[in-house]
Amino acid sequence: MSNYRENPNAAHNEFEKFINKLASCVSLEDVDKITTILKVKNELVNYNSNLLSTAMSTVIEKLSTSIDLDTKLKNLHELEKESNGPAWRPETGKCDVESIEGEHLKKQVKMLKKKLNEVRNVSSILQVEIEDLRSQVRAQQTEMEKLISCWESQEEKKNIDCE
Repeated sequence: MSNYRENPNAAHNEFEKFINKLASCVSLEDVDKITTILKVKNELVNYNSNLLSTAMSTVIEKLSTSIDLDTKLKNLHELEKESNGPAWRPETGKCDVESIEGEHLKKQVKMLKKKLNEVRNVSSILQVEIEDLRSQVRAQQTEMEKLISCWESQEEKKNIDCE
């Protein structure tokens, strides 16, 4: 490595050789397979994200209605308007979660984790099914290529016989 520090051009040349060797080992089919897999994973991540977002919104809405948050906030704003001095505000970062419906939040977290695990299980099953379907498609493509080459060879034989 110290040799490359003294001669950066040699390091650059070695790097170019490595990149060229790497590029010669990768085919367009390999790149296509990888991009297909990445697209499927991206779709699964988006699906899981949307599912989690929906579940969290539902939990927050139910929590808000169960503790009647809107009414309490309206009352708080009215008290703030009626008061003469500045309103008291809690110090940030020191709010005790247990005092703010902590048990309810813990149950919701457990439920969300359970749903997330279910989604992951379904996702893994779908990934296996997708891989099976891909292997079937590859097998069918191979079979079709064999049939085409057989048909082409028969056509060539017919053309030779006719001449």
